[in-house]
Amino acid sequence: MTARLRWWRRLTLAVADLVSPPAGRQVRLRPGSRRTVARLSRTATSMRLLDGTFVRVHRVGAPGAGAEHENPDVPGDGRVTFVLLHGVGLSSIYLLPLAEDLAEHGEVLLVDLPGFGDVPPPATTLGIAGLAEVVEDVLAAGGVHDPVLVGHSMGAQVAVEMMARQPDALRRAVLVAPPVNAAERRPLTQLWRYLQSAVHETHRLRLLATRSYLTATTRWVADILPEVMGYRIEDRLALAGPSARVTILHGEHDRLVPETWAGELAGRVRSCTVALVPGAAHSVVVEDHPAVVRAALTHLADDERHGPGSAVPPGSPSDDGHGLSDGP
Repeated sequence: MTARLRWWRRLTLAVADLVSPPAGRQVRLRPGSRRTVARLSRTATSMRLLDGTFVRVHRVGAPGAGAEHENPDVPGDGRVTFVLLHGVGLSSIYLLPLAEDLAEHGEVLLVDLPGFGDVPPPATTLGIAGLAEVVEDVLAAGGVHDPVLVGHSMGAQVAVEMMARQPDALRRAVLVAPPVNAAERRPLTQLWRYLQSAVHETHRLRLLATRSYLTATTRWVADILPEVMGYRIEDRLALAGPSARVTILHGEHDRLVPETWAGELAGRVRSCTVALVPGAAHSVVVEDHPAVVRAALTHLADDERHGPGSAVPPGSPSDDGHGLSDGP
């Protein structure tokens, strides 16, 4: 760990001491609205223990005809599974509106990674590779094959790591606001960029993020932040398989993921589309989640099941021009 990252960890641990709950007190994630409670009531949720590590999985969308509850995605059954991966310090609760829209087209798995939300942290720091392995275990336990990975911020790093580790099996991904810009891989610079982007987020979104950060196991967040800062996503993306297809989405006001960085990442994989979301900042998956849906649907094969309300892929003759525009 570099001196800068050690300094960053000491700072975040100091903040953690201020906001952590008293010892022995269980912190539970409380959804902030009746609408969220209603959404959760329609979601099958389970806490799993995989190789000594806890992970929570939310399942949205009924299985297709003949598909078993525990084996939602079988090769050849014409179904698609979307796997949603959240950002650092957050749980997947904020991805529920996106999951509901994607569920019209297939099954959706939202994964609460270890140590986030109120999921117990692992005994040792996992790093991005360790988090990727946890998600791989979730997919293997559920019989999920060839999913569309949708990762936001740190979740984009996890998605890329999964593609690098299994280039033949994992080949489709939507990377939303993927960090960390290699030209600005410095803690204070990233903090400043985050604040610049936050100005363009809604008050509701800032409140949601604050609540999630305070609910997370803050000492675990302090441990994972240096891993996020030091993860060379550009090098790992270059290891994706020759059949990999990637879409990179970034907001117009996202100072963490400028056009130059999105373009550099795109150059590391054979087939990649970069799309700019007008008016958005770092949290594209919340306020502009229809744009993420449209991007995800471009990765579906012809024989994969669509719902009756399929969104229009960007750039098609029926596209109304809202939500996505070509990036670099």
